[in-house]
Amino acid sequence: MVTASLLLTACSSAIDPNTGERKDSLEGFNRAMWNINYNYLDPYVVKPVAKGWRDYVPSPVKTGLVNVANNLDEPASFVNRLLEGEVKKSDDSLQPFLD
Repeated sequence: MVTASLLLTACSSAIDPNTGERKDSLEGFNRAMWNINYNYLDPYVVKPVAKGWRDYVPSPVKTGLVNVANNLDEPASFVNRLLEGEVKKSDDSLQPFLD
């Protein structure tokens, strides 16, 4: 586990031997996406939807939708717990999805 973590950390960025700075081959893309998200999507899409959710969706509807989303996550939790060797907990994860 430690070896895998060290290998992944080592691969996370490369240092340019000429300048000593980190090279990010996706920097231009990342900056463009940040600009779109910050200047367009957040103020014109995400924020209005979040305010509408907060101000206009009734509490029982919110609770129901959150419960549905949580239940849809259970099959992934089931597989994860099986892989971890937690058979009893994996069964507990799958039961709400099947009910």
